[in-house]
Amino acid sequence: MKFETEKKILFLCVLTSFLVAFMASALNLALPSIEKEFQVSATLLTWIVTGFILSTAAFILPFGRLGDLKGLKPVFIIGTGIYTVSAIFCSFSGDFWFLMGSRLIQGAGAAMIFASSNALLSVSFPPGKRGAVLGINTASIYLGLSLGPVLGGFLTQFGWRTIFLFVSFFGTLAFVLELIWLKASLKEAPKSGRGKFDLFGSLLYGVSIVLIVLGLSNSKYWEYPVLSLFGLILFTAFLVRQSRIKWPLLDLRLFSRNPPFAFSNLAAFINYAATNSMAVLMSLYLQVVKGLPPHISGLILVSQPIVQAVFSPISGRLSDRLEPRVIASLGMGLSGVSLLLFSFMDGSSPMWLVAGNLSLMGLGFGLFAAPNTNAIMNSTRRENYGIASSILGTARLLGQSFSLMAVTFIFSLFLGNSQVSENPSAFLSSFKTAFLFFSALSVVGVFSSLARGTIHNGKESLPSALQEPDSPQDKGEQSRVQD
Repeated sequence: MKFETEKKILFLCVLTSFLVAFMASALNLALPSIEKEFQVSATLLTWIVTGFILSTAAFILPFGRLGDLKGLKPVFIIGTGIYTVSAIFCSFSGDFWFLMGSRLIQGAGAAMIFASSNALLSVSFPPGKRGAVLGINTASIYLGLSLGPVLGGFLTQFGWRTIFLFVSFFGTLAFVLELIWLKASLKEAPKSGRGKFDLFGSLLYGVSIVLIVLGLSNSKYWEYPVLSLFGLILFTAFLVRQSRIKWPLLDLRLFSRNPPFAFSNLAAFINYAATNSMAVLMSLYLQVVKGLPPHISGLILVSQPIVQAVFSPISGRLSDRLEPRVIASLGMGLSGVSLLLFSFMDGSSPMWLVAGNLSLMGLGFGLFAAPNTNAIMNSTRRENYGIASSILGTARLLGQSFSLMAVTFIFSLFLGNSQVSENPSAFLSSFKTAFLFFSALSVVGVFSSLARGTIHNGKESLPSALQEPDSPQDKGEQSRVQD
């Protein structure tokens, strides 16, 4: 019976993760239709995507802490409900600002899902199976990203609202099944049973992360890097507060006393920073340099996430038997090789080489993501799974934003104010420079991945500083499990 419960939890996490990834990928194809209907500027239109990202980044850590304090199950269920209801609101939006507000709310729902899904899987499966299920969950994300352009393009033919209706239908299904299946039989991470939620710290964290991500994502305008600098100042104030209060939102000992946890999250940040802009660069390369139409370019680009989806469960299962740092480091190394090969491509590069290198990138990322997530969850106490999952999500968002900042800066050096289509040779120079930079960044990532040390899979073995509870009260709490 327990095995049946585990399978239900895995199915629900996979379904919700797929829906969030699918929406992120498919909505890009619907932006021109939204722009045409609401008659908004291109700059304002981008806030449909940017607002969602900022909302997710601001809420993910506070919701992770709430999951550890109040239980992961309620956070997961409520997050699915908010994400689904906001999708329904989006589909019936009568004006742009209602749609924008609904997307901000949807970002908060996504933050609750991100903060709790990996944590739920980690408490529901023993360490010997954890890597495999985390790999399956990761594969569902890549599958959503792969099907987004294809299925999203088909749905958009019937109007952009059909994408939101599609997500709301399956989101409602997931929400109902969660209410039925996630009952008292769910073995969940123990609640601390004590402590307070740091509301002021949450506000300080949310504002600082929004400013940092906003600045990194829009670095071509001089005022945005200033916002990032101000965000870093606020984030520093947040860290100082966390080191001084009794019940912090973020326990800094997770980093100072736990090298595997710290270096695994650093590796995640570097990996996303090095690879996130690859799709943008390759899309422009295929259309501007190779002269391919958008739908053909999209089909070629799909080869990467498909390979990622295939190998993520395999690498996750391997990380249950072998050291995650070995598999993850190999994956990041392969990604670095792929990025370096991209830097040598030009207009005469054969398409088989392009597709093959995209597949190599998919293999590298597929080998990295699940073992790295497994290492993070296995190096954390059970009562901190929610916060650990949230920190990983934050590292991903910051890495993606840094990647976009780097590409924007490189474009400004080679292209200035000219459009990519007007100066293909300058674009190709920026293309090569960007991939050289990202390949060098991957080398740093490999060392960070190797530096994490040993994770003892098959046992809930933690770094020595975290093995024993801090007090007799902690010892009692560590043995409690929420029914």
